Amino acid sequence: MIVAILMGLANGVLLVRKNNGDYIFINPFKDRLTDDIFYYVQDYTIIHHFFLTTKEYCSLQKEDKYYLTETEQNKVNKFLHKETQIQAKKHPIIICLIESLNSFVITKDFMPNLQCFIDTSKHILIGNNITSQVKGGISADGQMIVQTGILPVNEGATCFRFGLNKYPSLSHLYSSSAIILGHSKRVWNQVRMSLAYGQDTIIEVISGNDKELFNKTLIQSEISNYIMVITASTHIPYTKYADSSAIYISDNIPSLLKNYIKSANVLDKGMQILFNEISSNEKLKNSTIVITGDHNLPAPSDENYNNVYNYSRSIPLIIYSPEIKQKTIITDTCYQMDIYPTILHLIGCEDYYWKGFGVNLLDSAARHNRPITPEEAYDL
Repeated sequence: MIVAILMGLANGVLLVRKNNGDYIFINPFKDRLTDDIFYYVQDYTIIHHFFLTTKEYCSLQKEDKYYLTETEQNKVNKFLHKETQIQAKKHPIIICLIESLNSFVITKDFMPNLQCFIDTSKHILIGNNITSQVKGGISADGQMIVQTGILPVNEGATCFRFGLNKYPSLSHLYSSSAIILGHSKRVWNQVRMSLAYGQDTIIEVISGNDKELFNKTLIQSEISNYIMVITASTHIPYTKYADSSAIYISDNIPSLLKNYIKSANVLDKGMQILFNEISSNEKLKNSTIVITGDHNLPAPSDENYNNVYNYSRSIPLIIYSPEIKQKTIITDTCYQMDIYPTILHLIGCEDYYWKGFGVNLLDSAARHNRPITPEEAYDL
């Protein structure tokens, strides 16, 4: 522990872990005392985890270059366009990346506004059986997969190990892009990663209040044509907002799941702000709007959730787009890496140099004839 703190001070940065499991950077020499040091000492446990491994911490973004073998390069070439001709984007994008969103919680009882949006929208794709592909970076991995179509590294957290990389990303396709966070921008190395993804504006809603979060989204949508919204109100242990929900959940339900459902209900009320605006705002009506989970509910292994409210570990994918001519429901097992190429298709940018490892979900033939397995994609 002492060695960890001394090494952190020597590098001018400490990595500390919140009670909820997220990781943040603080710089005791550069950050303002009242805004950072006091805040983190008060609200965060002083448990240093380097970069999830000692090697990651000591290297501090100084990973050795890895050179692809000829076989690996040939595999990668299948997912690259040699000469990219970026066409004009058909639509602005808003991606709502919902913390720990599972498919089972989207019902008229728990999330009535989202369910109503699904039921009444014609131009919509629903995938209710999406497999989360996050690893050590958890929420940060979900953000990377959706925006880049790349899978995380097998060891450690990509956002810490490779925060200085520049990534192919949907936000690079737009001249003005923003990320709106329901937490501090220091969580999961967000400041560096947002730059790596090409986002030029970072907005924090540290309170995690969903109504404030989505109000800011509507304001920013007048400025930016690409917005990623990261919610936080449904973060484990799901107690911060649960009491704000009036819905009844049986006491026979495990308390963690009960609080999770109540938190999702509160989130749903915040999202109603966005849904109401889509019907009247011409720009939003002609936008591509994506709603999905960063990862599934991290339920304790000793809890038996089987047969409780049709519980499953699948995450949902809801995409609204004028390019979707009729409501499309996909029940096949699909993957997070499929979200990125599906968005590229809908905004008319399939010629972007990086295709992503997944497939366009609107292409039934592609869903059943994948060029690469998820296991192979992880290796690459």
